[in-house]
Amino acid sequence: MKKNGIIFAVACVLILGISFGGYAFYNHQQEQKAEEAAAKKLKKREADYKERLSTFPVGVINAMTYAEKVGDSYLDVWQKAVFEDSVTIEGKDYSDFNDALLAQTKLLASEGTIEDAESAKSILALSYSNLKTDIPAKYEEDFKTIKALYNSSMDYINLALSPTGSYQTYSEATSDKKTDALSDYEKAVTEFQPISE
Repeated sequence: MKKNGIIFAVACVLILGISFGGYAFYNHQQEQKAEEAAAKKLKKREADYKERLSTFPVGVINAMTYAEKVGDSYLDVWQKAVFEDSVTIEGKDYSDFNDALLAQTKLLASEGTIEDAESAKSILALSYSNLKTDIPAKYEEDFKTIKALYNSSMDYINLALSPTGSYQTYSEATSDKKTDALSDYEKAVTEFQPISE
């Protein structure tokens, strides 16, 4: 009976040992799978973020192009109203630059140009908002380049869409802000070459 008890005890210990070993092995495999899944998810998240980083400058140029069309038309009308004594907008002559700018704004609005520029600006703001949410650690430094580009381009866009000051100050300010934005654009394009995988 003692011999049977010992055999039974050894068998129980073996069964428990094998069970715990199997459970530990299964647990280890599950942890490994979870780590692999998390790593795969992070890699995809980083690739998606990199793609958005690399395409952001395209949105900037798009928004700036629409704003430039508006800003350049304001500058043209303003310059003619001040330095050429009058400007003709939709068949009507304007000698007062404030009246000329108001008429130009109405014309641009009726053509949908201002709406297009505002829409491109809103899309850019949304794109930036999406980029600044949940930045992967790997891209925190790169985001600083995007932030500088966004800020300088929005400075230009906002000024181009809302003329203020004198003709000279508006002209100089839009030129300076455009130069700053294009400089930041070049830096971003250089850093974030499109993905070719």
